[in-house]
Amino acid sequence: MKVGTIYVSMDEFRIVVRQHAIKEQFQLATKKPCKEMFKGICNAEGCPRTIVARLMRDQQQVRVLHFSYAAC
Repeated sequence: MKVGTIYVSMDEFRIVVRQHAIKEQFQLATKKPCKEMFKGICNAEGCPRTIVARLMRDQQQVRVLHFSYAAC
């Protein structure tokens, strides 16, 4: 996962993020879930991992806007 990566849909993106959290063994939490934007954080205290993605203008594809992958 990196900034600028494009996914086919928000559903596909959410699946990939969950799989990434399982693989990397961190607890994923979302902030204010909505249809157009995804904000995810690591739920461990003091962990700086975050990811933000948003639907593109076509309202189908999703682009990763921010990804911080520092270990907990």
